[in-house]
Amino acid sequence: MRLIILSLLVLVVLAPLCAQQKSIKISGKITDKETGEPIGFCLVGIAGSSLGSVSKNDGSFLIEDLEPRPYKLVISHVGYQEKVISILPRTDVLGFNIELLPKVIEMEEVTVSAGSKRLYRKKERELERFRRMIFGANYKRKLISILNEDRIANKVMMGKSDVPSQSMLLNIENNYLGYDLEYINFQYIMSKKLNWFFGETRYQEKEGSPEEIKQWQANRLDAYKGSLRHFLKSLIENKLEEEGFVASITNMIPNSFRPSSFVKKTSNLKVIYQEKDRGNVLVQYDRVGNYFSISFDEAIEIYYVDDDKAIDQSILVLEKEKVRVYASGELVDPLEVRIFGEYALRGIYEMLPFNYEPNKE
Repeated sequence: MRLIILSLLVLVVLAPLCAQQKSIKISGKITDKETGEPIGFCLVGIAGSSLGSVSKNDGSFLIEDLEPRPYKLVISHVGYQEKVISILPRTDVLGFNIELLPKVIEMEEVTVSAGSKRLYRKKERELERFRRMIFGANYKRKLISILNEDRIANKVMMGKSDVPSQSMLLNIENNYLGYDLEYINFQYIMSKKLNWFFGETRYQEKEGSPEEIKQWQANRLDAYKGSLRHFLKSLIENKLEEEGFVASITNMIPNSFRPSSFVKKTSNLKVIYQEKDRGNVLVQYDRVGNYFSISFDEAIEIYYVDDDKAIDQSILVLEKEKVRVYASGELVDPLEVRIFGEYALRGIYEMLPFNYEPNKE
């Protein structure tokens, strides 16, 4: 793709982003795999969102009014093993018969020794590093907590290699944004070289007083403004400047080799929607996958400023030829990009469900 340095100007008007499409429904029945009996009160959710349902006494559930796109369905129940199902919609109504296995209760082994206090202090240091890794640098401990921390504490350990941990379930209460979260199949790497975590998240809005709800709504809007999702949505909609972003293409890629003669260069970002046009960021809509693909060379340098907030430099680098993004700004696959700077400091403390819409609260 040719890169031509031009002033910030977008000349092409994109066709309607999301032509009217039929919504889809996901329904099904949940049963015990060993007995065949229906299971009621299962939490059935769309991963990464607060969308979902609870199964009835006969095991049935229904989730309606979903945008036609791939999803992951997360199912959990206090007495059964969690389950994740990938969904690729091909019809307007999707039906599933889901079987769950009873949960096996594991007993934690506790060892007391003369060095228990020293071991406890080491565990607590590693646990705090774990909290900062998943919650982000800006978190306040009194506003967010891992509810089953006592059960996972013995599993949290800084590793010497970059091998992911065993899968686990995390239950998180986020009183900053007003969500309870279940992190299913949670895995992490916490080594001297790499910090990384991944899992399927189900959000549930907390109940609160009118004052608490008002504060949560304000905090959610603050977390959204200037975020990576906000940036990508603004990029797709050709509203970067209007939304408060200053962005440019740069050759300054963090953690990359730079000779002594290296000179930082930047060029104004110019979005195009057809390869034949002249620009340095290509945005294309994929009607089959119902997402946008964004491609560019080198890296994008991002700043955000509005009347009451400013966000320092962030850098966005592609791991593949392009990154796929839904119209909401949500990444189809977070592993398609690397982020540095301010965005890299964010975590679950400021993470919103993909169905959060700032103008709807």
